[in-house]
Amino acid sequence: MIPPGPTTQPPHDGRLSEFTSAAIIENTLDNIWAVNRSYEILYLNEVFCRAFQSTFGVCLTPGTKILETLPEGIRPAWKERYDRAFQGERFVFIDQIETGGEFFYVEVSVNPIMNQGQAMGAAMFARDITLRIRTEEALAASERRFKELIRNSSDSISIVDGQGCQLSVSDSVEKIVGFTPEELIGLPVIDQLIHPEDRDTAIEAFRRVMTEGSAIARYRHLHKDGSWVWVESHGSNQLENPDIRGIVINARDITRRVRAEQEQASLEAQLQQAQKMEAIGRLAGGVAHDLNNMLGAILGFAELALQAEDRDRLEADLHEIRKAANRSADLTRQLLTFARRQAIVPQVMDLNHSIESLLRMLRRIIGEDIEVVWEPADDLGAVWMDPSQLDQILTNLCVNARDAITAGGRVTIQTTNRTLDEAYCTAHPEVMPGDYAVLTVHDDGCGMDEGTLSRMFEPFFTTKAVGKGTGLGLATVHGIVRQNGGHITVRSAPGEGTTFGIFLPLHVPAEKTQPPPTPVPAPEPSGPGSHTILLVEDEPAILRLTRKML
Repeated sequence: MIPPGPTTQPPHDGRLSEFTSAAIIENTLDNIWAVNRSYEILYLNEVFCRAFQSTFGVCLTPGTKILETLPEGIRPAWKERYDRAFQGERFVFIDQIETGGEFFYVEVSVNPIMNQGQAMGAAMFARDITLRIRTEEALAASERRFKELIRNSSDSISIVDGQGCQLSVSDSVEKIVGFTPEELIGLPVIDQLIHPEDRDTAIEAFRRVMTEGSAIARYRHLHKDGSWVWVESHGSNQLENPDIRGIVINARDITRRVRAEQEQASLEAQLQQAQKMEAIGRLAGGVAHDLNNMLGAILGFAELALQAEDRDRLEADLHEIRKAANRSADLTRQLLTFARRQAIVPQVMDLNHSIESLLRMLRRIIGEDIEVVWEPADDLGAVWMDPSQLDQILTNLCVNARDAITAGGRVTIQTTNRTLDEAYCTAHPEVMPGDYAVLTVHDDGCGMDEGTLSRMFEPFFTTKAVGKGTGLGLATVHGIVRQNGGHITVRSAPGEGTTFGIFLPLHVPAEKTQPPPTPVPAPEPSGPGSHTILLVEDEPAILRLTRKML
C-alpha cells in the first residue's frame, strides 16, 4: 500500500484500484490503523495519528508498539481486544476516553487480518460518537423526566381511538379513579365509565373533538369503588399525528371544586331564603297591624249596628263597615300584586286611550293646586296587560308625586316607544331585548336621596308620616311591572324631582288565531218544582251568606 501525500499523483498503471482505496482511507473522517501479532503498527491514517497524539501525547509511526504508548490503566483492556482479533474474532465495542478532563466516546470495529486462514494482525476502525452518545443520553434523560412528570402529575393523560376506546393511560389515572392503566385499556370510555346523566355531554364533546379538533367537558367518571368522580377533561384530536394516531385526553379531578360550588350555591340559596323570610316577616307584621285596625273598625261598627234601633243610624254604621271592608280588600289586592299572585285578566290595550280615560280621576287624586300635563305619543304600540293593573300603576305613582310636591307644581305623564338593545340588556340583566311602550311619570317635587332610592321598592318602607301610607305603593308597582315582563327605571335627586319610567313589552299579535268556540245554548229554565242544591264551603260565614242569597 502506498501512503499518499498531498502531492501524490495517481499512477497510470494497474495500481489505480490500490491508489483509490488508499485515497479513500486517508481522507475518511474515521480513525484507521492496523497492528501485527506483536502489537506493532502496520498502518495508520492521518486522522488516527492526530487523534492519538492529541489524546495521549505520542506521535505514532509504523513499527511503534502501540500497547507501550498507552497509559497503564487501559493497556490490559486494549491487549485483550487485540488478542480476540488475533483469535479470528470480529466485534464492535464502545470505549470512553478521557482527555483534558473531558470524556469522549469512540465506537471501534475490530477485524482480524487473515492470511491463509490465520489471523496475522488486527485492523481497527474507530469513529467519534460523542455527539451521538450525548444526544442519546439527553433524550433518555428527557424521557425519564417526562415520564416522572406524568407519573407525579395530578392529571391523567390517556389516548383513545376514533371510537372512544382506551389505547393507553398514564399511571396517574389510578390516583383519580382507582383503576390501573391495565384495567382501563380497551374499555369504551363513554359507554362504561361515564355517568348515564353525563353521557350526552361527553358525546357532544367527543363530536367537537372529531370535527373541530379540541373540546373541554365536565362529567362524572366511575371510580373503582363504585362512586363517581367529577372530571374536567380536555380532548385534542391527534389522529393524523403519526407519533400518536389517537385522541389525547387530559383529565383532572375537580370533585372538590364541584362540591365547593354546590355548597356555595346552597349557601346562596339559604341566604336568599333567609332574606325572603325576613321580608315576609316584615310583610306579615305590617299586614297584621293594618288589618287589625280595619277589622277593629268592622267589628266595632257591626256591634253598633246590631245594637241600634234607629234604621238611619244602622244604615250609616253599615256604610262605615263597607268602607273598612273595602280598604281591607284593597290592601289584600296590593299584597297579592306584590307577591305576583293577583288573579289578572290581560288583554290588548291602547295605552294612550286607557290613560286618557283615567285622567279625570287622576286629577282629583293629585289635587287642583298641582298641574297635570299629558303628552301622549302619536304612534304608541299596544300592550298586553290587565287594565286594572294600569290603574294601580298610575294611581300609586301619582299619589307619590302628589305627596312629593309641597306647594304647587307639575306632574307630567308621557308615553313613547323605545327599543332596548343587547348592550342595554347586558347592563340590566333583568330585562330582555325588544320593543317597549314606555309610560313616564315625572314630578318636580322634593326628590329622593340615595338611601331612599335603594329601598323604595321594599314592602312597608315609607318616608311618609304615620297614617299617610302603607309602604306598599311602589312595591305594588314593581310587582305589576315584573309580572308583565316589563322594566322600571327611576331618576331622582334631592330638590330635582323624580321620574319613573315603566317599560311594557309591545304586544305582538299571533299570526294565526283559533276560530271562536261555537256558543252552546243555555238550557231552558225548568219550571217550579222540588230541587236540591249541594253547597260546599269551608268558611262558615261565607257558607251562611251564600245560603241566605240562595
